[in-house]
Amino acid sequence: MKQTSKYRLSVFGLSWLAVAVWTTIVVSRFQPLRHLDHQFLRILRANGRPGLTTFFNVVTAMADPTTVMILGLTITIALWLMRQNPLALKTIVFIVLGNLVVHGVKVLVARPRPLQQMVPATGFSFPSGHTFNAVLIAILFWEIIAIVLQHQSTRVIVAALLIVWVGLVGLSRMYLQVHFPSDIIGGLLFGWAWFETTELMFELLHIPSRFGTHRF
Repeated sequence: MKQTSKYRLSVFGLSWLAVAVWTTIVVSRFQPLRHLDHQFLRILRANGRPGLTTFFNVVTAMADPTTVMILGLTITIALWLMRQNPLALKTIVFIVLGNLVVHGVKVLVARPRPLQQMVPATGFSFPSGHTFNAVLIAILFWEIIAIVLQHQSTRVIVAALLIVWVGLVGLSRMYLQVHFPSDIIGGLLFGWAWFETTELMFELLHIPSRFGTHRF
């Protein structure tokens, strides 16, 4: 196995270990974590403002799983038309299959959502699907546009903006009282693990998945 594959395999294992440990803590209903979860939501609820509610409703809508799935399919078609076939395939695996995996985890864990929701939310709470999708979109967007960013300062600014956006999505889910903080951390960890899974999968199958490589 190539050295790069060994590195990728190590990071892959580390990411899923982090997911397994955090999921176990959540499922075990660890009391100190439950206390922190509820306490943080109480603080956000006590400091709610109409303007903030409107802002976070807009932010959270940008990472809605249905919206992200449609966006993923649109990007896939666009990449296919640009003859970026491997990246189009990666987008399908990354976005569509990733959302199916996270939905399955939600059903298996079956953690109820917070009771005092500011907006209607169905389904289970762990992990946060919106946060998971924000991570995926940020990574996908970065991989597509990073190739055209010539200046290091511009790359740093774009990367920082993407990180801030992911953070705002996670915060919006807590502010709107539809997720606990531990759900948000779960969404971040699952997003990281799914990225590592996709990268390892394409590397082991020898399928190029970077912009500009249009042959399988």
